[in-house]
Amino acid sequence: MRRALGILGCCLALLLLPQLLPAARGSPHRLRRQPHPPGSRSGGLAAADAACKNRPLDLIFIVDSSRSVRPEEFEKVKIFLSKMIDTLDVGEGTTRVAVMNYASTVKIEFPLRAYFDKASMKEAVSHIEPLSAGTMTGLAIQTAMDEVFTEEMGTRPATFNIPKVVIVVTDGRPQDQVQDVAEKARTAGIEIYAIGVDRADMQSLRIMASEPLDKHVFYVETYGVIEKLTSQFRDTFCAVNVCALGAHDCEQICVSNSGSYLCDCYEGYALNPDKRTCSAVDTCAPGRHDCDQICMRNNGSYVCDCYEGYTLNSDRKTCSPMDMCAPGRHDCAQVCLNNDGSYSCDCYEGYTLNADKKTCSAVDMCEPGRHDCEQVCVRDDLSYTCDCYQGYTLNPDKKTCSRAITSSLVTTEESYEAKIKGLAAPSNLSVNQTLEGHSGSVQVVTWNEQYQKLTTSDQNGLIIVWMLYKGAWYEEMINNRNKSVVRSMSWNADGKKICIVYEDGAVIVGSVDGNRIWGKDLKGTHLCHVAWSSDSKVLLFGMSNGEIHIYDNQGNFIVKMKLSCLVNLTGAFSIAGIHWYHGTEGYIEPDCPCLAVCYDNGRCQIMRDENDHNPVLIDTGMNVVCIQWNHCGSVLAVAGSLKTTSQDKDVNIVQFYTPFGEHLRTLKVPGKQISALSWEGSGLKVALAVDSYIYFANIRPDYKWGYCSNTVVYAYTRPDRPEYCVVFWDTKNNEKYVKYVKSLISITTYGDFCVLATKADENQPQYVLVLCNSIGTPLDPKYIDMGPLFVTMTKTHVIAASKEAFYVWQYRVAKKLTAMEFNQVARTRKEGRERIYHVDDTPSGSAGGHLDYSRAIEGRESGTLQRYSLPNVGIVQKFTLNCHAYQLSLNCNSSRVAVIDLSGVLTFFDLDTQVVTSTGEQMVGEQLKLERKDVWDMKWAKDNPDLFAMMEKTRMYVFRNLDPEEPIQTSGYICNFEDLEIKSVLLDEILKNPEHPNKDYIINFEIRSLRDSRALIEKVGIEESSQFIEDNPHPRLWRLLAEAALQKLDLQTAEQAFVRCRDYQGIKFVKRLGNLQSESMKQAEVAAYFSRFEEAERMYLDMDRRDLAIGLRIKLGDWFRVLQLLKTGSGDSDDALLEQAHNAIGDYFADRQKWLNAVQYYVQGRNQERLAECYYMLEDYQGLENLANSLPENNKLLPDIAYMFVRVGMCEQAVSAFLKCNQPKDAVDTCVHLNQWDKAVELAKNHNMKEIGSLLARYASHLLEKNKIFDAIELYRKANYFFEAAKLMFKAASALAGLLEEDVLSSTNRFADNAWRGAEAYHFFILVQRQLYKGSVQAALKTALHLRDYEDIIPAVEIYSLLALCACANRAFDICSKAFVKLESLETLRPEQRQQYEDLALEIFTRHSPKSNKKSDLDDMLDSSIDGKLPVCVATGDLILEQRFWMCSVCKHCMKPKEASSRSFCPLCHSTI
Repeated sequence: MRRALGILGCCLALLLLPQLLPAARGSPHRLRRQPHPPGSRSGGLAAADAACKNRPLDLIFIVDSSRSVRPEEFEKVKIFLSKMIDTLDVGEGTTRVAVMNYASTVKIEFPLRAYFDKASMKEAVSHIEPLSAGTMTGLAIQTAMDEVFTEEMGTRPATFNIPKVVIVVTDGRPQDQVQDVAEKARTAGIEIYAIGVDRADMQSLRIMASEPLDKHVFYVETYGVIEKLTSQFRDTFCAVNVCALGAHDCEQICVSNSGSYLCDCYEGYALNPDKRTCSAVDTCAPGRHDCDQICMRNNGSYVCDCYEGYTLNSDRKTCSPMDMCAPGRHDCAQVCLNNDGSYSCDCYEGYTLNADKKTCSAVDMCEPGRHDCEQVCVRDDLSYTCDCYQGYTLNPDKKTCSRAITSSLVTTEESYEAKIKGLAAPSNLSVNQTLEGHSGSVQVVTWNEQYQKLTTSDQNGLIIVWMLYKGAWYEEMINNRNKSVVRSMSWNADGKKICIVYEDGAVIVGSVDGNRIWGKDLKGTHLCHVAWSSDSKVLLFGMSNGEIHIYDNQGNFIVKMKLSCLVNLTGAFSIAGIHWYHGTEGYIEPDCPCLAVCYDNGRCQIMRDENDHNPVLIDTGMNVVCIQWNHCGSVLAVAGSLKTTSQDKDVNIVQFYTPFGEHLRTLKVPGKQISALSWEGSGLKVALAVDSYIYFANIRPDYKWGYCSNTVVYAYTRPDRPEYCVVFWDTKNNEKYVKYVKSLISITTYGDFCVLATKADENQPQYVLVLCNSIGTPLDPKYIDMGPLFVTMTKTHVIAASKEAFYVWQYRVAKKLTAMEFNQVARTRKEGRERIYHVDDTPSGSAGGHLDYSRAIEGRESGTLQRYSLPNVGIVQKFTLNCHAYQLSLNCNSSRVAVIDLSGVLTFFDLDTQVVTSTGEQMVGEQLKLERKDVWDMKWAKDNPDLFAMMEKTRMYVFRNLDPEEPIQTSGYICNFEDLEIKSVLLDEILKNPEHPNKDYIINFEIRSLRDSRALIEKVGIEESSQFIEDNPHPRLWRLLAEAALQKLDLQTAEQAFVRCRDYQGIKFVKRLGNLQSESMKQAEVAAYFSRFEEAERMYLDMDRRDLAIGLRIKLGDWFRVLQLLKTGSGDSDDALLEQAHNAIGDYFADRQKWLNAVQYYVQGRNQERLAECYYMLEDYQGLENLANSLPENNKLLPDIAYMFVRVGMCEQAVSAFLKCNQPKDAVDTCVHLNQWDKAVELAKNHNMKEIGSLLARYASHLLEKNKIFDAIELYRKANYFFEAAKLMFKAASALAGLLEEDVLSSTNRFADNAWRGAEAYHFFILVQRQLYKGSVQAALKTALHLRDYEDIIPAVEIYSLLALCACANRAFDICSKAFVKLESLETLRPEQRQQYEDLALEIFTRHSPKSNKKSDLDDMLDSSIDGKLPVCVATGDLILEQRFWMCSVCKHCMKPKEASSRSFCPLCHSTI
């Protein structure tokens, strides 16, 4: 029994030993892990007094990144640096910061002059990488003195009296002499702080740090707690900011300096001898400049100038006589003649000098009778040319004109010096220069956008590269093979390479500067096309036989392209065009097709890359001539001709397609033969070469956009992101909110809401309709299984349609519904808020009692128009159209529908008209006679079924009952038409720079009746205007009349007008005005009604009615002004209002997450609930604790504060709050939740809680799970539960007795004989490290070899890492290699750890062979037959080979006699020798 108790005591020693060992390795002054102290977080720092800022410093962080610092530990150091930077007052005139990184070498990560803002500094810190070598601390401090603390690197001069501070962070012992260097640095006035981590040598820290040491030396156990030092350094560096307090007398700049201050001056000024005031520096004083003639002061510097008749040379200092005829120095129209310092003008032949002696005149060939142009004559020097009016085109005779043919997608205008009008085309086209150099007709032209170079080739094979210089084109390079003709040329995506293919098969790739990169002769091939891939790694060569060969960028053949578009076709087909969009403006979808190939037979395929085996196939049905993508790869233009049955000749057309093959529009072009096309850079125009003419077409892109609640929603693509960038631009406040949406299909808006239609997953055919508010916040997503090709919405429903079905979703119930409408909505809700219908089904909804607001129209490709009722979907009527509808629009009372077809023709259909056919049959619905061409947008008025606006070319027309008003010149897309006003947005301009929309691009137009009414009221008065409004009634016009009457206090007319426009609020306002006796009060109320709030407030105050002024501001929510007004007077109710104002302003700041500002107002408003929330968000737990302490007992806010403390793990504060509100049960639960079991048991006992037994059982089971059986026994003993303690002790004793029985039966390695084995393992583990630090590497290796027997006690990764280190230091690379093999095979390692060991092993064994070349006593010992039974010296780790040795009487461990004679205690158990 006695032996068992002795063994039990040994077990307790072993259990306690791992807890004691870390304390032995550290320092008594280390920083321990504690709960976050109150006020130690960023919120607490932010709440510091503004007058207490960091004193200006020149501060250098010197960070140890030697091999002992693990990567994850170095990340902790970087976090510490970032948090330190957050606490500093960083700036050019305040604290400057540098960071140095050192190991065996020193690296200056950034000097003091590098960054003056925290964001850039922290970004630089995040990119620091460890050096992983030795620990040369002295070298790092010396480098800081020699290279960083210099004025060139940003250190301020000594006269500024700015402290120089160094903070050294290290975890090891310096491997060089640090004492002398540190002393030298301190003597130079540098203050040194030393931070030691884990294995750091405290003596070295004390040697390098400044006095007093208790203020300059810090130690932490691990890198995980180093960031806790931040608050200590903040307090250390904090100094009173005299400049912030205003306690200085500097004239210009005050620089705070350690509780004092220095004065400085602005640039261009110098400090006077009084060190307070400043004087301007005269930079043009003699000797201070080097101007040749005239010196002029310029903001603290100077510039040079010259006398009249001289010009400043390129050195900007000296002057030369002026050439009076140089460009820009004379105003002669044609010829300038130099004349002794002056000049005179002359003219070219055929011109004469006018009376002003400057301009010239020629014979006017366009005077009547001198030309034979049918419409427009344009002078051309001494000749003339003919032109036509807009909408006409010049005939081949160059004299007469014919009407032009246009399309709704584009509007065609001939370009020869014609003025292009409208906001969509603000610039004119002109011929700048004729490029002369080719001897034959030019056949190939290509443009390099990146380098702005034009490359041309003619029928003789001559290639010329043209460059633009000072507004003129010049030949930069000329090349001619003289063997064959160039068939195609192509620049790569970055414009640095050009590939040229010749008809005979020769291929040349050259650089932009004219050097030949490589050339190749493809024998037996006839090339006709070439195209680069977007990454410039692949070249496509089009052959004359229609094949396309794929080569790499070095000219090596890869494979022939698979041409799916020609499958099952026979005959020879030639390639019409190859165009590969390079992705410079982003893609409309991830993995979007971008490589287009078209043949002359009209077959095309669009591929995602050159190996795409599932391309998009298109049969255009036309003879294709050329193709080209627009600037962003969203539209492919295909140009060619089409044979028609009704005409003898072919018709020139351009068809437009999406990357997925969807046909958008068709443009018919006049002329005999179209030969080429090209997009303008912004994609808003297309140039078409037809016969000997060039036509230009304005493009109306099909933008994804919408308008809701004063918000323009638009989408665009960016090259750096795969998603669509959707911008919600609040035009009223000029604020924008950005969302990134994958696979966006469409944007639909109505009222205050927006629906984004997207694809849910690229690999599954599921789609999402996301309902958003006007700032882009998602409110409700709906997943559907049909592709939403078309989406529309009303104020209660969203309708999405595919080609076969349509989906109806009731997303909300409108606030203002009639009783009948509400009943129908309620009935629909019972049936289900989501329904899907096939277009050929007949829904069961009732067809009677249709709601004006909720009728739906659906158009089909067949021309059938179907009319449904909502919300109970029921088909009402079917109509037949004579066109393919592209866009439908229903007026506000569902009586008429507008239809725009694919050709841009606008027609109207009256849905309710009763007509009788020729057969006598009665029908409902009639197509109206109004028809407009080239229409690309239209919008019905929301409040008048007879009003609509439409966009035709570059003009907006407003129609009232099918009668047009005069057009307005604009290219805007119509957002809204309501109250006789049209809101239009210039999307073309916005999407040129979509990240910065401009409010100038929102244009409001008033229609004629509103303009005329306003003009009548202003000119002829109210009474005369009322008759005009009576004849043209509209609520907006009556409101206009009412407002005009109010301005003149004509209350009777105002009331009548408000009655006519059904403005009941206006009627009440007029009634209230009539009850007022004071005219001044009436005028003030009218001013407030018209939102002239400043004027109204001033009038109230003049009448000594501060209460009304305050009431006005309260209604407006302007609590800042309310607070100002309250402070100007006093009253009984002012205290309550003051509290309300303070709380409202606090809410204002809290809503914007400006918690620190909110705190100030909540304190004054005594709003303790919101104050607690702000403290919590600021992480100011000291403030939160103070608030809890200030509250009375049982206050309803105390539990909320307690739970805030629980969420951040602050047990003591949470318990205090729970106890204060008499909730001990919650206090105990908190302790249990936070594993504070001792505290929980104590609370349960103090409050006599019945649950103490179950609580103790839970705590005990918690301890037992962690194998702390003796802690559980002690828990029960302290709580006086002796029986439970005895049961646990008996269980432990029984288990121990069983072990002892097995141990007795065992022949070897008995447990009783190994009671000290755990202590022995950690003793040798520490001994190895001590020997290693002393430099006894061979002894350390011998000791480390013994550790292999203790894998059951010490983690294997620790053992073999230490063994590998000792072996490497002893250059025993054979043992080192075996240790690494063992490490890499450990299953407990994470993959990234295993990779680190593999990388380190590779680095070591590529330099050193994994074997030892020397024979030592260690090898003899390892090779001998000794099997480990010999005793080991606990002092040295050596095997004891002597026959006589010393053995400890307590722990039975041995020592060599020599070691025993020099010691007084056993190294293992510390018993006396």
